[in-house]
Amino acid sequence: MPVNPVTRPRHHSCEPHKNKVHPSGYLTVKPDDVLTRLRRAKETGLDPQLIIADVREARLYQSGHVLTSRSASCYTKTMARRAIASWDCSFADELGCPAPAHSCQTNFCVQISQVSGPSVVVYDQRGDVSPALMPDGSAVRYFIDALIQRGNVVYFMVGESVELI
Repeated sequence: MPVNPVTRPRHHSCEPHKNKVHPSGYLTVKPDDVLTRLRRAKETGLDPQLIIADVREARLYQSGHVLTSRSASCYTKTMARRAIASWDCSFADELGCPAPAHSCQTNFCVQISQVSGPSVVVYDQRGDVSPALMPDGSAVRYFIDALIQRGNVVYFMVGESVELI
């Protein structure tokens, strides 16, 4: 059953060329920004307000992953559909994660603190291939599009150090 897209405000980059909004509705974020946010949350004991989805194969997730991330294996489109079904079960009471404010003058870490719900950070094994370069039928792109249709703010982690986190 198709999900109706949710209308939500578009976010613009707070720092030029740092977080870019792509036409499909997701944003990009560097691994260092996510790690900084997680470290700050650990130091202060506060919730980082991030839901991190690892879309790699389950065996790769089990061999190592970003602390607090959830496995959402999207190796195939069938697996991506299962990941969305699992997402819907886990977050059925959520109305989606709101986008950061339009008039924001702060960086990613502070910006995430200003939203009333968690944002979703998606990463895969290779951070050098953004969803914009993935074929329309790719499983990861399907997963990201489904999250956006559910009203979530989705950041895709890009950068060389994704594998090393």
